[in-house]
Amino acid sequence: MITNQYHEKVYQHTFSNGFELFYIEKRGFIQKFAGIMINYGGADQPGDFVLPAGTAHFLEHQLFAKPYGDITDKFEQYEGSSNAFTSYNETMYFASFTHQAYENIKTLVELVAKPYFTEKNVTTEREIILQELKMYQDMPDWQLNNRLMHLMYGNESLSQEVVGTEDALDNITAETLTTAYNHYYYSKNMKLIVVGDLDFNQLVSEIEEDVMQINDKSNMVSEEKSSKIELKSQMSKISGKVESPKFSIGIKFDEQDFSVKRPQLYIAMQIIMENLFGLSGQFYQNLQSKGLINGEIDFDINFNRQGDFAVISGSSENPEETVHKIVKQFYQASISNVEFEKQKRKLFGQEIRQLDDFESYGIEFIESVFDHEDYYQYYTDIQDFSFDDCVSLISEIKNKSVHQSVILFSQNNVDK
Repeated sequence: MITNQYHEKVYQHTFSNGFELFYIEKRGFIQKFAGIMINYGGADQPGDFVLPAGTAHFLEHQLFAKPYGDITDKFEQYEGSSNAFTSYNETMYFASFTHQAYENIKTLVELVAKPYFTEKNVTTEREIILQELKMYQDMPDWQLNNRLMHLMYGNESLSQEVVGTEDALDNITAETLTTAYNHYYYSKNMKLIVVGDLDFNQLVSEIEEDVMQINDKSNMVSEEKSSKIELKSQMSKISGKVESPKFSIGIKFDEQDFSVKRPQLYIAMQIIMENLFGLSGQFYQNLQSKGLINGEIDFDINFNRQGDFAVISGSSENPEETVHKIVKQFYQASISNVEFEKQKRKLFGQEIRQLDDFESYGIEFIESVFDHEDYYQYYTDIQDFSFDDCVSLISEIKNKSVHQSVILFSQNNVDK
């Protein structure tokens, strides 16, 4: 058992095939959460052969198919609600439930341990995913993100849509999925997280037989970060079905270039972006008072095996001027000690509240395990992060990043 200063009790067990279970005890809570994360996502490629874009996401969909039907029905039989997602470097299968906990968790293990791929069910699922892709392609945010990722990463795997392309999906067969499954879905490349009020020893005993059915061998080759390509900042204009123009700005960087580790870099970027673009920030309020922004400015920070980047996005009737001001402000960013302490307290409060959000808690905890980081150390890192640390990192970010931007106009207003 692992304990920490935040009074969280974490139990860990490694089964004989290398599969790891982590259990976060939450006494007195009725709600329970369980999830299995696979260390494989849409941007990952094997080292010795190439899989079609979208394979990881297709595999996520297809694993719900079993000889008896859709395993979702089995979760519902046990009063559980199941879901899954695929990101750049991970695939997560999870379920929430209040009763029949062990049955739900055993079903979750079955979901990833027993693939059932046939040409018939793969063909059926392909049509469903193609419809999903077409739906995404009609969305303004998808169009912005797709163009922005291509600007930042060219033809590298990070620029490929996690869902794939029509051509790529046509090349995914039952054999493709079997190859990908055998390569990535093995016991040491996946981990189970359970959050709730359970008996840990009984949990281990209940799922052991199911866990031992997971393959324990793979020829997986670790993937290096993408090669560094010198980019010049540029702005791209595209058209789509939007009433008001939208913009997206990408800040590309590499955490390995910085003097600190990922958590400190993330904290600095989170603080400075919230200070600039948060609703209470002076810069945001100035943009709003001048009519240069519609609604909120969103920002997101991503760290991936293939590359690191942040995205700043929003809507504006004068997007070129707004993008210019945002980029200029970001690269001239400064922060006072008072503002720093305010944003630091806000960040810590947001993160600590997550300990009662079982889904977010479980997902981020298991991500930290794969990243070889102490999840609870992050809270201490926030508290220990100083004003001088922040000022120093702001300077580094300015000097060690490059930006790209995309503006989406309505179809009749983009410059040709």
